[in-house]
Amino acid sequence: MTMDTPDSRDIDHTERIPPEILAEIFLFTNDAVFTKVAVFTNDAEFTNDAGVVEPGGPDNPPWLFGQICCRWRAVALSTPELWCYLTPVVSILQHLPPSAILPVLSAYLERSGQLPLTLTVNGLWPQALIAPLLSQSNRWGHVNISSLVLTKGRAGAHQSILTTLANSDLTCLQTLRLQTCRGHVQENGSPFSIVLPRLRSLRASSTTLLKHLSIPHLESLDFRFIGVSESTLDHFRSFLGKCASSLTRLTLRSNRTPDVDLINFLKILPNLTSLHLHRGALPGINDILIRGLHSQSTVPCVVPKLRSLVLRGNVCRSDDDLVDMLRSRCQENQTSCDLLLSVQLYRQRPFVVQVWKQLMSMSTRGLDVDVFEQKGQEWVRMDHGEGKRR
Repeated sequence: MTMDTPDSRDIDHTERIPPEILAEIFLFTNDAVFTKVAVFTNDAEFTNDAGVVEPGGPDNPPWLFGQICCRWRAVALSTPELWCYLTPVVSILQHLPPSAILPVLSAYLERSGQLPLTLTVNGLWPQALIAPLLSQSNRWGHVNISSLVLTKGRAGAHQSILTTLANSDLTCLQTLRLQTCRGHVQENGSPFSIVLPRLRSLRASSTTLLKHLSIPHLESLDFRFIGVSESTLDHFRSFLGKCASSLTRLTLRSNRTPDVDLINFLKILPNLTSLHLHRGALPGINDILIRGLHSQSTVPCVVPKLRSLVLRGNVCRSDDDLVDMLRSRCQENQTSCDLLLSVQLYRQRPFVVQVWKQLMSMSTRGLDVDVFEQKGQEWVRMDHGEGKRR
């Protein structure tokens, strides 16, 4: 056995690693750390030699890499991708005094070069934090905007966020999540229009805001209905009509949207390949909705290109209708729609043995079937064929 000598232990073996490979290692480490975002208080603040506050202290990448040696610091500073992920950073900065915010943001914005940014903007944050983020809107790539108020006459950060969305060059924006404050979704002054030409993914909960959006190439929409009325349904239907040709993935979360309206929404989405319907125990996934998804229920077929289906919320009252609908979409000799490849079913009561056999027979023909039953507060995946917990 060969023992390391004191001299050999002092050797920096990372010197053999090319800088571009070292940068990739830094990026993997950065991503792993930022999946767990902590909220730091003033006691966890650190400053570097230049007096810049480093959120989370010297143990927090990407600042950590600059503390090891001169070579690591040079690689970290010359890797702008390390400094593009601002979501955990700005979440921490909201707890700092305004005088400490700008130096930290300036360091990230300068070191990230001109690459697209991933960040969060909260309408309740201080203007000292929001203003620098809004000034970089031309670099927004993936953004979560929360606590947005759309009330008449409301000024301040909320108005500046809306103005930025309406008037900025957002050509880099690919993913957007919009969350409004409940109870504050009225019109905000004069009409405005927000055009997002490159946006591919949107998550939102306000039809009042949706009607101002134009997203010609939207591919993925995750929408939660907070309240259901004739006007909200009309706004949502109008929005779907503007992106119907490009939309391929749709998630709808609603306990109160009538089944007939859900089917009518789906009828205007000919290219949809993935559908997630999330509903509560009441009304759940009802037979009207299940029958509407049957490949032979209408001509042309509803969502003819559907390949993945998730039904969450006590599926369904008639097991026969459910099995019949799934069978209609996984028959190789049918021509009205593409073959359904996967389905996830969430229900509060178990299937009878005969239904399990029918589902498993479709599974052997290529349909990937997963069934979840509610156990307490959790959904538990059931074993194929027997209905036993995995």
